[in-house]
Amino acid sequence: MGPAAESTTPSPPTVLRGSCSCGLVTCTSNTLPISITLCHCTTCRKLSGAPFLSFGQIPNTALRWTSPPSQIELGIKLTSSAIAIRGSCRSCGSPLFMKYHCRPDGTSVAMGIVDEGSVVGDMVGPTEHIFLAEKAGWWQVGEGDGLEKHEGFNEQFQRRLEKWEVNGKERRGDV
Repeated sequence: MGPAAESTTPSPPTVLRGSCSCGLVTCTSNTLPISITLCHCTTCRKLSGAPFLSFGQIPNTALRWTSPPSQIELGIKLTSSAIAIRGSCRSCGSPLFMKYHCRPDGTSVAMGIVDEGSVVGDMVGPTEHIFLAEKAGWWQVGEGDGLEKHEGFNEQFQRRLEKWEVNGKERRGDV
C-alpha cells in the first residue's frame, strides 16, 4: 500500500486582505466582518488622529496574520487596558486590532487596514457608535445616520464584560 493520501479539502477563499500603512503587517480573512463599530473613546481618537476608529468583528478562525509576529507591537506599554490588548505595526504605528479578553473567539480589526480592492462580496456597514460620552466636541454625529448610539459599550457587550469580570477575568491566550 502506498503513502497515506494527503487531505484534498480546499481552504476557504480569501474575501478580504489588509495591511498597515508601510505594508509590513498583512492579514487575510475568509470571512467578511460580522459587524462594524465606530468607537469614539479617547484612546481610539488619539491613536487614529481622527474623531473615531472603526472596528470590524472577525472570527479568529477566519483571520490570518501573514507577517512575522515580531512586526506586531502589542500595546502593553501604552494602549492596553485591563479588558483588551491593542495591536499596531511596530514600524509605522498603524492601529491593527483590538482583542477583548471577554471575547476570545473574535478579533476587532481596525477597518482602516482593509485593502478595498481585495474585498469579495458585500461588506456590512457600521451598525453603531460607542463611547459617545468621550467623542470629540467638534464632531457631530448625525442623528439620521440610522446607527445605534451608546454612551459607552452597547448593552450586550457590557453584559459580556461584566460576566467576564465576575468569572475571574481570564486573559486571552492568543496575545
